[in-house]
Amino acid sequence: MINYLVKRDFADTMEPLLFEWTDSLANRFRFIHYEELPDLRAIPAGTIIFADVERLSPSETELAAAVRDLSVSQLPETPILNDPERTLRRFDLLDRLHKEKFNTFRAYRLTDTTVPERFPVFLRYESDHTGAMYGLLPDQTAVDTAIVRAMIRGHRLSNLLMVEFVDTSSDDGLYRKYAAYIVGDRIIPADVIVEHDWHVKGNGIGAQDLVDAELDYIGADPHASQLKEIADLANVQYGRIDYALTDNRVVTWEINTNPFILWTKERVPWWMRPKLEHFIPALIDAFIAVDAQPTDGELSLAEVDPDLRERARGRAAQHGSGPARRFGQQYKRLLDPAVDVVEALAVPFRRQIIGAWKRTNSNQQ
Repeated sequence: MINYLVKRDFADTMEPLLFEWTDSLANRFRFIHYEELPDLRAIPAGTIIFADVERLSPSETELAAAVRDLSVSQLPETPILNDPERTLRRFDLLDRLHKEKFNTFRAYRLTDTTVPERFPVFLRYESDHTGAMYGLLPDQTAVDTAIVRAMIRGHRLSNLLMVEFVDTSSDDGLYRKYAAYIVGDRIIPADVIVEHDWHVKGNGIGAQDLVDAELDYIGADPHASQLKEIADLANVQYGRIDYALTDNRVVTWEINTNPFILWTKERVPWWMRPKLEHFIPALIDAFIAVDAQPTDGELSLAEVDPDLRERARGRAAQHGSGPARRFGQQYKRLLDPAVDVVEALAVPFRRQIIGAWKRTNSNQQ
């Protein structure tokens, strides 16, 4: 049994793999939402994968760590993937990779500084996987404008990163985003997504020569040793590492600890299908390898501090459920025209607005 702990709103990441692409894994997984963890008194014995660690609040992280401690004391042989306290989140990972000279670029928290050492940069969330906001920002005026726009539109500046851009395009002018999965001690190459735009977020270009090159990459697994070193540095045993290459060295963008693995069969374009003959069996074997056997018994959570349960429960209620989240998004769209007007009026005063926000943030610290 594999206990897969995940945020409720992001619990569908493995569904196509488990229920459409293979029938050999579904009975090995039990999904537990972090939002229900405060009310559980026990979970089945078995491997624990702490997914979505980058999305956890401090109280949720503390509760997950309590579950880890109980597992270590009650079932010491149980594999635990992604320690909820030791696994590096996005900023800490990027900061460490820069200091260790794996990455040549820096990331900054806006609460630390709004002035980067070099341009261009882009803004993105620290705890989500929605990608860059507002495109590349070539100078400080563009950065300040983007920050004010983000503020007006309700984004939490305390959760935004400013990241230096690295041009990883090849001689053909194309950008390649590589992806490999980490499962236990295995590195499983999965994708080479190729796009004309630096912000590689789609399915890529379906040219036959690119498909062949991707198959060569998956077969050769040329970056396994570098990726394993990065995974160990991040203390990640389950996730997907997204990266590019400069001078044949890995440049890491992020490690997603709850990656979306596969689309449904009808949504997978033709050029992505050949690699699946290699990728899916390798992924299945890796999951089977980390599945703890036997699975009799249970992990008792009776000793979890009631105050900790209550703090985590309050956080889950504050976060809201999927329907509430969708309602909020719909409500936001209705207000967008008014927000556009406020944004246009505020941008000319960006320096004053950012200065006031910095003073408030400084006082709170």
